[in-house]
Amino acid sequence: MNNAQLRIYELSKEFNLENKELLAICDQLNIVVRSHSSRISESEAEQIRLAAEKLASKKGTPKNELGITSHQPKSPEIISQNRLAPLLRQQILEIPKPIIFRNRLSNIRIWEVFLQIEEKIAKARQFCVPFFTHNGFGRRITFEIDVTSATLEGSDENSLTVENFWERVKLAKSEEIKLSETTRTRENWHSSRNKLGTIEKVVPNSCTIRVTLKDDLADDMAAGRYQLPATGFLFFEAVGDIQQIKRKKEALAQLKQGRTQNPYLGNFLFDASQARPIQKTVELRPEDLLLSSANPSQKAAVEMVLAAEDLVLI
Repeated sequence: MNNAQLRIYELSKEFNLENKELLAICDQLNIVVRSHSSRISESEAEQIRLAAEKLASKKGTPKNELGITSHQPKSPEIISQNRLAPLLRQQILEIPKPIIFRNRLSNIRIWEVFLQIEEKIAKARQFCVPFFTHNGFGRRITFEIDVTSATLEGSDENSLTVENFWERVKLAKSEEIKLSETTRTRENWHSSRNKLGTIEKVVPNSCTIRVTLKDDLADDMAAGRYQLPATGFLFFEAVGDIQQIKRKKEALAQLKQGRTQNPYLGNFLFDASQARPIQKTVELRPEDLLLSSANPSQKAAVEMVLAAEDLVLI
């Protein structure tokens, strides 16, 4: 992916336009900038180029009259760029600004609320509890735990009540749990070496948690290469869930601001009927594809993507 960034004034020179006119384009395309020194991504710059060229093509304006710097020598018959700049500027003002439909905003708000609930549920499963003995054989090990010393993340300042602890453990059932010989640290909390297995059974009356060990850990124990510590801590954190929720939040923020490759994406993402149907597909030859051995279904999928104006479901 090309992460190169341009400044507004650099793009202004490319189009032979004033900075304020480029800022007007950005506003029309919902590209958030503050001044002519603001940076934009290459994809955002491409949106501006494409928008200007599309409008020009609709009005029958040749590309070489757009005020874009050309390395070809000017012909006497070609009208000067400075005389044509007002034409492009008029077209810039006519770039349609994406409409944020009311149902789109309401759908985004619903998803924002949903993600808040999802994040709350994920964090509600986090816990750290000491164990003082364990028993079992094969892949199933039962740990006897001290629920009165349970905490949120290993710190005594964030202790959990007995009731709240068991609620969290039940929510984390069938999820992956970790083991550490000491309380949580930044290193052991995220270390893959501490992955123990999945929570199989929870018995509050006997203060025990039964865990199904990971295959490789069970094999190491059977071969005598590893032995569980006599005491230690069991801890759980829904890291994957929380990271996924974070990515979803970022995506919703991009949709709300219209900062997507297609500025109209949010208008039909929640209602596919808003998307323009495919009018015509162009059949590709095997040599046109990066993977010449692609099967017919893969080839058809590529053809659909190339032909889709807005949205395609593969």
